[in-house]
Amino acid sequence: SISSPVFRLGNNPNAKDNGVKIEGDFRFVNSGAARADIFQVGVYGASNRFEVVNGGKATIDNGGFMVGAYAMATDCSALIEGAGSELCITNTEYIAVGNGGPRASLTVDGGRLDVLGSRMVIGSIADAAGCW
Repeated sequence: SISSPVFRLGNNPNAKDNGVKIEGDFRFVNSGAARADIFQVGVYGASNRFEVVNGGKATIDNGGFMVGAYAMATDCSALIEGAGSELCITNTEYIAVGNGGPRASLTVDGGRLDVLGSRMVIGSIADAAGCW
């Protein structure tokens, strides 16, 4: 379990091709920041990925979830794959796939995505083309 105001993967333009793979239990709890962009996969860096696979279970509580935050964060992705794999996002303002990053993706293949108390946006601004 991580209790922190932010979680950022690929925070600057040179932070490319980073990844986090969850195959066990993972819990992130926002410890006080009052912003929607708390948990980010690809802030400015390209090709960053967050994966919940092989029956892994991840929870993001009380913080926003973004894949491809800004225009330089191209080709970032989140994947929930395989039987028993789950990503649960609770008590958040919103989820953005391609907030500004082109070709951002969120894929659920045989796993489960639960979004509780939130709205979901795909391709939030003009720079976020080709998101899915």
